[in-house]
This record gives sequence, C-alpha cells and structure tokens, in this order.
Amino acid sequence: MNKRKPGRIFGNLGLKIVALAIASVLWLTITNYTDPLVSKTFYNVPVNLRHTNILTDRGEVYSVLDDTNVVPVVTVYARRSIAETLEESDIIAYADIEGLSSLNTAEINYYSVRNNSDIDLITGSIDNVRLSIEKKLARTLTLRTAVTGEVAEGYQVGSITPDQNQVRVSGPESVVSNISSAMAVVDVSNATSTISTYADIRLYDSSDVQISDVSRVTMNITTVKVSVSVLPISDILISATPGGTPAEGYLLTGEVTVDPEAVELAGRSTQLARLQNIVIPSSELDVTGMTQTLVKTVNLAEWLPDGLTFADETFDGNVEVTVGIEQAQTLAIETDVAGIDIINIPEGYSAEVTGVSDEGEAMTDSTMDTTFTINLMGLRRNVDGITMAELVPVLDVGKLVADAQREDLTGAYTGELQFSLPEGVTQTNTVVVRIQLESLTTGMEQELPDEEAMALEELLGSQNPAPRENTEPDE
Repeated sequence: MNKRKPGRIFGNLGLKIVALAIASVLWLTITNYTDPLVSKTFYNVPVNLRHTNILTDRGEVYSVLDDTNVVPVVTVYARRSIAETLEESDIIAYADIEGLSSLNTAEINYYSVRNNSDIDLITGSIDNVRLSIEKKLARTLTLRTAVTGEVAEGYQVGSITPDQNQVRVSGPESVVSNISSAMAVVDVSNATSTISTYADIRLYDSSDVQISDVSRVTMNITTVKVSVSVLPISDILISATPGGTPAEGYLLTGEVTVDPEAVELAGRSTQLARLQNIVIPSSELDVTGMTQTLVKTVNLAEWLPDGLTFADETFDGNVEVTVGIEQAQTLAIETDVAGIDIINIPEGYSAEVTGVSDEGEAMTDSTMDTTFTINLMGLRRNVDGITMAELVPVLDVGKLVADAQREDLTGAYTGELQFSLPEGVTQTNTVVVRIQLESLTTGMEQELPDEEAMALEELLGSQNPAPRENTEPDE
C-alpha cells in the first residue's frame, strides 16, 4: 500500500514554528526598541469621593484625615507613544464611599480619560482615603457686632447695625458644639462719619476665643453688610434747682453743686448744638421741711434728649447733687424816728412823725413810741455786720395820700416803713409809722398871739412897703 506524502503546507513544520517564534521575537524586539514601555509621573493628584450622599443621608458629615484626598505621586506605565500624549488633567483618582471599610477607609482607583485601554498600569503613592465620620450638628447663632481700631479724636462709635442678625452653622458635632457665638467686626480707624461696609463673620468659643480652623464648618453666610454710626462728642453742663422750702428757721445757702458738673454726650452735631445743659428739675430736689444739707443721687438718663447717649459706656448716668441748707441767723436793730426819711410830701403840706410801732398793724395809741426795732433774718454771711445806715428806712407819703378822695389832705396817716435790705436778708416784722399831715396855708391863717401877729405884720410890711403919698400940688 502506498504511503501518502504530507502536503507542502505541513512540510518542514518544525522549521516553520521556529521561524515564527524568531519572527515574533524579532517583532517585539523592534517594537520595544522603537516604542518602548515607559513610566510617566504626575504629582498631587486630587481624589474624587463618590457616593458621599450615603453619609449625608444618614445625618453624618466627614472630613479627610492627613490630606489623603490628594495623592502625592501617581505613576502611569504605557508605551512611549501613549505616555507622551497624557497630561495631568487626564489622570483621575477616585474613592467610592460604597466600599468604605470598617476603619473608615476607601480604596483609591485610577484611570485616564484618554487612551485608558492602552495604558498598562497606573499606581499611586497612597492606596486609601482615610475619613473621620461624625454626626452632623447644625446651630443658629445670633450675630454679634464689634469694631476694631479707634475713631478720630472727638468722635465715638454709636450704633452698629448689621443687615442680618443670625447665621446658621453646621458641621461635625465635635466642632460645632464648641461654637458659642458669631461676630462681624468692622475697622473704624480714624473714622469721622458713618461707615457702611461688608465684614467677615468670625466664630468664637465659649471663652470668646476665635475659632481659627473653620474648614469643616459650613455657614449660610460668611460676610454681612454692617453700618456703624460715628458720632461727635461734646461736654454738656449739668444744672439743678431745688424746690420747696426748708423747715422754719432754716434757709437755702444758694450753693447747689453737681458731681460731676458736666458729662460727655455723643449724638448728631445738630442735636448737641441745640443742647446748652442738662437740667435736673426742682421736683427731684425737694427740700420741704429739711433742716440739713440735701445730698441726693440723681440719674440723668431720663432727661437726655432722644438720640443722645453718654459717651463713656461705663458711666451709669448717676450724679450726686448737693443743696446747701443752713440754720437762719437773726438780728434785731433798734433806732428812733429821727433816722426815718420821709419822701413825696404833697406840695403845701408838712409831715410830722407822731408815733412808730414795730408790732405792725397792731399799733395803738398805747404802743406808739419814738423808737422801734427791725428784726432781720438770713444766712450768717449776709446778716453779720448790718447797720441801720445800710437799711435806709423810708416812708413814702405820696403812696399814703394817693387814695384820699378829698381836697384837703390834712390829717393822720399810717404807713409801713420800707427798708433797703441786703441780698439774702429778709425782714421778719413790720414797722408802722403814724404821721400828721398839715397844710402850710391853713397854719398861717390861724389866729396868732399878739406878739407873733405884730412880728408877722412887721415882716410883711417890710416885704410889701406902703405906696408913698403924692405931695405934688394939684394942677
């Protein structure tokens, strides 16, 4: 039986296999030589966290520990022709929260947005993102305001008004629970007028220490518009007037002191210009029935005009008012009627004092005298050393006869004696004088004694000589 010879395709099979292997090696050698496998390094590649809503849906927040959300070094292995086309933005690193371990770590994966299938391998210098996971806490804080710096001399900060008065913060419970307040701070250095600006909101702990690391805290607003009024300052005097009358036998000395005597007020310049002083009403300083100096603390706040405030924030508005009260001193001066000055005597009349009484209207014939006493009362400094010469007792006859409805004013009149009293001195009794008013004409017509009549005739004759007789002869 004839054996069939193998076909030519299978001829020298071993040799052909060897040739194929040699060709492959040769191709690889040529390829590696012309387009070799290389590595390319990228630095500080950020890691994207996926499916973080898993945590937020559970009311939790996370923070990345030790900056593990940035890979310091990423190395890409690929053919030179591929590697040379890659840029930093092509390399993506991500960690999926769905694969979060019990130690709160998530594996970092890599890929390239370009030629990813042609890349042999991508590795990073760290393998996992490490997280701190806490319960989320949210709080609403009242927004406080403050200023820093000093306004210009002669000015003061007035009201501080923010556009919003609340801020909402949220974040890890361990951080948010330490936040006690929020504050917007405005710099007012050398300001002389109202400031309106945006200020950053700062967070503080219970000791009023600013919290510097707020990267894990979310705020609904981070800045707020604040208006700060800057007001001029002026010194305003304080005045006080006592009311009422001290007890009998006591007098006000006239000395009223206020400590402090002036206070600094801040407000609009137009208001300050209109305000001369702050007046403490007499109703606050009632001395009725008092026998000693009044010392009283009075609060000025209720008498400040609207829009004005005390410039010194530490000043509580209280001032001390002192109203001097002294026991009255008395003085009795005795004199006689010779020192009385009678004025305004009607023309054609003479006036003669016929009696005086220091018991006022109670004067009777039995109390008439030629001497009288004036009783004075006042503070010692005013009463001491007074003399009758200073008092100048005067009786105005013109006032006494003014109401007389008759032609002949002759008769007796009684009137009160007036004195020139020193300031601060009062007269405690009334001195009444009785005078006799006589007509000078009536007095001359009265029958005179013979000797006086002859003397008067002689006087009149000398003033009016009789006409000379005519001795000339008749024609």
